Amino acid sequence: MLRLEQQKKTVAMSVLWARILFVLLAGVLFIRSDYQAWVFLIIVALMNVPGTISNIGWQTLISGMINEDRRGAFFSDRNRLLTIVGMITTLIIGIVMKNQTNHAVAYQLLFLMAFLFGLLEVFFLMRHKETVQPKSNKEHEQKNASMDWSIFKDNGYKWFLITALCFNFSWQMAW
Repeated sequence: MLRLEQQKKTVAMSVLWARILFVLLAGVLFIRSDYQAWVFLIIVALMNVPGTISNIGWQTLISGMINEDRRGAFFSDRNRLLTIVGMITTLIIGIVMKNQTNHAVAYQLLFLMAFLFGLLEVFFLMRHKETVQPKSNKEHEQKNASMDWSIFKDNGYKWFLITALCFNFSWQMAW
């Protein structure tokens, strides 16, 4: 992302592609029931590709717009707010959907609403003012250099990686 002179369009297109897949999820109902679960699973897996690009790209884009002295507080506040909004949304959806678990149309409506909110997300993202920052050749050459593997000589870092791997693996297994 840092190699791009303009990141906003790449981020917005990644968000858009991730949200378009919500429409495909809503359409899974029209597929033969033998394949519905597999198609749903494949679409969700595919959704992670543009979703990951958009998340990383958004953070890179916004961190370039926020002054370094405010960046930590900004992302902290953002994460706190998103956690609260996510919990409230999940609670409301859970209450509303409690009696709708056997009605596929209710899920289709949720996926379509998520798509519409995604379009709003892209609209507001495109309204950000991005400063185009041309990269110098020296900086570009440094970005193309291979990763510095010397970090793996630090035993503390190795233990962190092992712990993070175990945590994420067990977390995903719980899902």
